Amino acid sequence: MAAIDWLRNEVGQWVRDGIINDNQANSILSRYERRGLSDVESKGVEEEKTSKVVSAIAIVGAILIGLGVILFVGSNWQAIPFPLKLLLLFGSTFASYYLGWLFRIERKTHPKVGQALILLGSLLAGATIFLTAQIFNVEANADILLLLWFIAISPITYLLESKPNLVLSLLVFTAWLISYNDIEHGINLLGYGLYGLTLYGIGYLHEKTKYSSFKTPYQSFGIVSTMFVFYSMILTHLHPLRYFKTFWIDYLFLILAILTVVASAIQFGRGVGKKNEFAWNATALVGMISFWLIAPTIQSMDSSVFHSQDTSSIKLFLVVYHIVFFVLTLTTLLSGYYQGITSFINIGTFFLFVQLLHLYFSHIFDFLPKSLSLIITGIILLVGGLYVEKKRRSIIREVRGRKIG
Repeated sequence: MAAIDWLRNEVGQWVRDGIINDNQANSILSRYERRGLSDVESKGVEEEKTSKVVSAIAIVGAILIGLGVILFVGSNWQAIPFPLKLLLLFGSTFASYYLGWLFRIERKTHPKVGQALILLGSLLAGATIFLTAQIFNVEANADILLLLWFIAISPITYLLESKPNLVLSLLVFTAWLISYNDIEHGINLLGYGLYGLTLYGIGYLHEKTKYSSFKTPYQSFGIVSTMFVFYSMILTHLHPLRYFKTFWIDYLFLILAILTVVASAIQFGRGVGKKNEFAWNATALVGMISFWLIAPTIQSMDSSVFHSQDTSSIKLFLVVYHIVFFVLTLTTLLSGYYQGITSFINIGTFFLFVQLLHLYFSHIFDFLPKSLSLIITGIILLVGGLYVEKKRRSIIREVRGRKIG
């Protein structure tokens, strides 16, 4: 009956908004009240699955076309005349964007194919930037070209309202960040964690706009980035902090990360799951700042003492960060559950499973005979994997049921 009640509320809102009249509303309700909503729900699920399959196939096709064009131009580079090179690069990029706009925005006849063509255009835009630099013998580092690629495709994400394009732009920016933090600058995991917090906060900015569907990709990407940094610190026993250095971009991300906590504090209690969002955001920020603060202590330790991992301070830090990591995992799961965001549930489940495996292998495995350890490990992986997957699917079904109801 919950689904029937949901439909009644929706139809009532359509009447108030002037979309349908009272007679049409009564016809809709009487039709589905007689049949029940089981057919509607099953059709909705099937349509969603079909839509995802079509979208996935179209995106894979777009990527293959993009790779084909790039390989064709690259393999025939010397044989292709200079003007034709530019025409192929810029023409194919423009054609992809135009057809994507036509199918998705203008005519709306094939929106999924349009999404894929927009993504193809952005892939070709990247190829165009790199190959044009090669044509004119421009001596530019990879990080500069990646940044230009990001700047070129980011506006397209909003102009054409493309979620796949958003994911690509985030990947390109992450690649730029990694390229910028090269051997000369030093790999700085803390910067990636603060970058993740920044993305999480940017997601807030989209919540009440027409780009509200962008909120989840931003926050999911941010959660993965930040959780990866925490887990890397735990796995390596804080070893990256021995080589920690700060750069201007770290301070920028720190300021933005603080602003994200302020934004989540403002939203505290103003919607479902907002308390969990704030808990995740605040916990992650405190954890990141603590990495920053303890770095001098880690660096002051004698190398032999540090690598022995017998110091009480290292053990204490690791215990604390295990607790912090668990809190982040739990709040990710709760936020996904209450807000109905399946990607949060998947991310939280994955990192929870990873942490449990890490604890087992680092604290229990060595105390058992090898043969028994392998047997127990296999059982844990099989049974634990099945249980976690079953529980994950159960939570997602409940979340989707709540959405329908």
